Amino acid sequence: MATVAASSRSEAAFSSLGNGGFAGVWIKDHQESDSASYGRACDLMGLSGLQKTTAMQLIEGVEIEQRGSRVAVQFLTMVPFFKVTETYTLGGVVTMARRDLRRGSQQACAAASPGGSLDVQITWAAPNAGTIKEQYRLVGRDTLECQSTVEVAAGSVTTRTVYRRSAGWRPRFQWNMVMRGSTG
Repeated sequence: MATVAASSRSEAAFSSLGNGGFAGVWIKDHQESDSASYGRACDLMGLSGLQKTTAMQLIEGVEIEQRGSRVAVQFLTMVPFFKVTETYTLGGVVTMARRDLRRGSQQACAAASPGGSLDVQITWAAPNAGTIKEQYRLVGRDTLECQSTVEVAAGSVTTRTVYRRSAGWRPRFQWNMVMRGSTG
């Protein structure tokens, strides 16, 4: 019963932003974002070279969907068939695949803060057990800022990523299955 009440309060606070203020496509502003701390966070999480490259260079933005107490954050990459989506229930705990793509799962909870931000906390066990605390907040109508703190046994680092609202987005890399130039 307490979880239902917390979910309703969190959903009401989140909805108070008006017409799903967070919903939409957000493209990363590389100049305004703190790429150096993001690289340190990847190192702390023990990401492989390929995973770090994907996180640092291939993620172009996020798409956020809001439906009632459900919030989905899809990381948009330049490779159209590589998609990572995390879906949260406001006021509840969900289990999903690990963000670092290691075996096992992570638990995540999300809530709307009284100040209007979306607060997410993610925890996972060994290997390299840790937490990520993220705060998504609107800065004006067309700017989304995500402050993320990664904590593992080796230390912690806080990153800041800035996104700009986009009317539409297409990955830079387009997969073409048709072979051209072949003769019979």
